[in-house]
Amino acid sequence: MMIKQWFHSYSKDEKSKMLKDKILKTRIKLIQAINNNNREKMNELLAIYEVLVIEFENL
Repeated sequence: MMIKQWFHSYSKDEKSKMLKDKILKTRIKLIQAINNNNREKMNELLAIYEVLVIEFENL
């Protein structure tokens, strides 16, 4: 994955913090897309969210 290419130089705690921040920001954008009924953006953000959660679980 692309995330792993630049992610290897950080400590586990730094990775965790960065991923949590990205997950939170993506979740907020996803909620906004749901509220605006923007299906294309919802699908895009949901895919990103899933990848971030999987990366977080694999730490």
